[in-house]
Amino acid sequence: MLEAKPGASGASVGTFVPVPGSASRPDTQVESTNSLGNGSVQICDIQSASEGGGGIPGINPPNFGPGQTITNALQDFACRLSAFQPTTPCTLNRFGAFAVLTPGGITGGGRQFCHIVRTIEEFPVNTTILTAQSTDTSGAIGSTKQIVVRRLP
Repeated sequence: MLEAKPGASGASVGTFVPVPGSASRPDTQVESTNSLGNGSVQICDIQSASEGGGGIPGINPPNFGPGQTITNALQDFACRLSAFQPTTPCTLNRFGAFAVLTPGGITGGGRQFCHIVRTIEEFPVNTTILTAQSTDTSGAIGSTKQIVVRRLP
């Protein structure tokens, strides 16, 4: 789950996901330092593993620089996310009730992006760093944030 809020311009958080394999980047950009699942380089292969689905390639160190390889990995992650309005939470709070994670809620023009990780995208046993940034509807890129995910054996 990722929450994004409008930046200094006040423009709404973008929700654009480009056609897989195009040169365009999604508005919500997430990278993983380790490959998730089998790390397939096929973009948006989101069907089950028995149907040929795959994971998401890792980018280590995190890098939002130019290049189609990075763009493809960003598209692959983004096509698995669902965008939710600020008033429609997609996560559970500590009491098991649906809620946004930001204290006081997400501001107008913000969004939550959620995905339930399935076996085909599972995190490897190890430490993985997810790095994210989002673009608003005016094209401005927000600050980069990271989270560490540790999966124990």
